[in-house]
Amino acid sequence: MTSIFKTLLFRTLLITSLLFHQVNLHAEELLIVDSLASEPYTSIRQAMEQELSLQGYTSEKNLTIKRWSVGNSDGMSQRVWQEEKDKDYDVIFLNGTIATMNFMKFAFNDHKYKFVFAAVTDPIDVGVIDNFEDTPKSNFTGVSYPVAIKDRLNFIKTIMPTATDIGFIYADMPQSRSYIKRLNAAIKLDEFKHFTFHFRSVDFVRSEAGDARMAHLAKTHIRELNSKVDLFLSPNDTLGSQKTFAKVVEENATKPLIGLVKDDVMENWGATVTIYPSYLDSGRKAGNMIADIFRGKALDKIIPQQPEFGIALNLEKAKKFGLIIPDSIKKEAGENIYKSPY
Repeated sequence: MTSIFKTLLFRTLLITSLLFHQVNLHAEELLIVDSLASEPYTSIRQAMEQELSLQGYTSEKNLTIKRWSVGNSDGMSQRVWQEEKDKDYDVIFLNGTIATMNFMKFAFNDHKYKFVFAAVTDPIDVGVIDNFEDTPKSNFTGVSYPVAIKDRLNFIKTIMPTATDIGFIYADMPQSRSYIKRLNAAIKLDEFKHFTFHFRSVDFVRSEAGDARMAHLAKTHIRELNSKVDLFLSPNDTLGSQKTFAKVVEENATKPLIGLVKDDVMENWGATVTIYPSYLDSGRKAGNMIADIFRGKALDKIIPQQPEFGIALNLEKAKKFGLIIPDSIKKEAGENIYKSPY
């Protein structure tokens, strides 16, 4: 009996070892390219990886991941491409507008590569997709970043119904220029024609810590616009998505800031209210797309998507600025109402 048991045990261990080896031989290969090693890219990437794990793809079992951050640099993007382009990745995940724009230049319509993007401000203007209704026109699909402009403007109308003048300070980068073009188109509509945007730009600083320098440059514009506007609106770019900008506005203005991200309010970065894209939803949707490709679904059958949005409120700041927040907005915010720890 002992001899038979040992034989069976040996065979079981051998088969298990072979199966484990076989799984690793067929591990999916994923390249991740973040525009920056900071928010919103970190949270979106983590949500994407969590979704892959929920769908059975983990680095411990059947997934190999390599990750880069390009620091919003065209040169670094080129370096990553030269180093990785000849490797047989099953999917390349592009996390951000700058990464997506660069890799589009490298391999658009080259169907050797399959690209899934996220956190791209305007993928239609960039040119990687045509819309969010049809299947992709090339080898790129993914999830856009922003809350729709109409939703942001309607949000302003709801919480500040008498507001007309809006301060908008942005980094001079591609997604900002695209966003302003769409803003200008929106305020020509009857429902928004009472709005006047006061646009000011700062130089785009291409580095991992560039947001701090850009926020510092924005101080002059904040002080200049403060007496001319009813509110400030965070730009839909690297500057607007970071803590430094919200804090600088709070410290240098006497008008409320409507933020871009959830943390603008819930981490008390400086905004009074925000309508924000869900990083969790963006990552989940991107992860589901990647998992579909791993399972053999053709990329050109995966329709690009937009993320869900949420609302966050700081009622103490709203009261200070004389804002009356409707009960419907409070209900929609749910748990996302900031409570001071003091």
